[in-house]
Amino acid sequence: MAANRLPPELLAKILEFRHDDRDLISATHVCVRWRSTLLSTPLLWTEVAIGDLDRTLTYLERSKNALLHVSVEESSLDSGYFSAHDMSWIGRTDSLCIYADREQTKSIAGRLCLPAPLLQSLTFDASFDDVGGYVQIPHKFLGRQAPSLRKLAFFSVSPIPVVNLPLQNLTNLRWTDQSPMVSIAELLAFLALAPLLEDIALALRVESTTGPERPRAITLSKLRKLVWANDEGPFRLISFIIAPELNDLSIHVTADNPHTSLSTLLPPYRDHFPLLVEPTALRYVYQSYGRSCHFTYPSGCLVVYEDPEISPIAPPTDNWLSSNTPISFWRTKELIVDWSDDHPPPGDIPIEQFKNLENLELVGEMDRLLHIIQPNRNATSGTLAVPFPSLLELRPTIRKGGFPFEVLAEVLRERKEAGHGVETVHVTGEYQGCSTEEYWELMKFVNVLMLD
Repeated sequence: MAANRLPPELLAKILEFRHDDRDLISATHVCVRWRSTLLSTPLLWTEVAIGDLDRTLTYLERSKNALLHVSVEESSLDSGYFSAHDMSWIGRTDSLCIYADREQTKSIAGRLCLPAPLLQSLTFDASFDDVGGYVQIPHKFLGRQAPSLRKLAFFSVSPIPVVNLPLQNLTNLRWTDQSPMVSIAELLAFLALAPLLEDIALALRVESTTGPERPRAITLSKLRKLVWANDEGPFRLISFIIAPELNDLSIHVTADNPHTSLSTLLPPYRDHFPLLVEPTALRYVYQSYGRSCHFTYPSGCLVVYEDPEISPIAPPTDNWLSSNTPISFWRTKELIVDWSDDHPPPGDIPIEQFKNLENLELVGEMDRLLHIIQPNRNATSGTLAVPFPSLLELRPTIRKGGFPFEVLAEVLRERKEAGHGVETVHVTGEYQGCSTEEYWELMKFVNVLMLD
């Protein structure tokens, strides 16, 4: 057989792509050569599922001293395994996932009391079960020694109150739990245990702060990414975190207040997220079934969005952006306004702050959007104001209906007469072609008109 002439290392490599563990066990019974090759390759046996007793012991033995990736599944776990067998394998475990309900998780964690010096990833997952809640981490869990722990995840399991869990080198935290509410003091105390956190994703029910005493903010100097969703109450976690290196923030709004704006979500102090207060590019989206605002940077972004299934539909005149938004747009060079819904366009975007904007894309019905760039004269003082005075390129993108070329030509004429002409117009999307006369009328006011 051609398979018998394969080099041992190639045969072992092929078996890395096996369908499941039974294929590996079966492969050892093909012939003496295959068995010898597979048993002398410890890396093939490092994915250990603590469940079936015979298979578990086989994998632990054949993996020799290689780093292990261990999963413990309560549904298939031999109830006597942890009390009857050696647990020293935890000392060479790189990742550990415990899939069990709350009580079983506590029981399993109580038996894992030996140090785990090489453990980098730890997951508690009870998402298959409706029973969630607090999990008291045992005092001797991992012998209080897991210095390499970098990633920690809780799904439908809450680790509060936390005791003796080594988090001093933790960089990545995932925590999703819909059951009991966590207090602000408990949550902040937990995060404070991991000063080196770089990436946090939380979806929790957090109690609002009450009483005259405001909890003290914590500083996470390494934090670069934060995903936050509070599934009940108006509590704002981000108001209590100072992260000078944060450049990627996602906020999931589920509060039942249709007038929520960025000014009510973001902390008012720039020392919280200084990298987020002066975006270089902005994408503003408004739709009747939800709202979102995306601030994009060379190294990160801010995303705010509302869940239409939970939050009520916001009124058409309500917008994320407002004059109270604690963000400066003086560095913003590119702006995309996506207004492809049937509602009127946004009326309170702080246009006066976009003094250095060079590229503007308008998405939607142009007859409702072109007024954004149209010069206007104050009725009282007679002063002429030109929105986006540095604008060089305009990109109208039509989603439906015809394109009002004559309106665009008039707006461009007014801007040119005011000394703020646009150099390039690039029209894209679904539109009805313009006549030759309309085309040349536009060419009077722009250097290039591109029709895709």
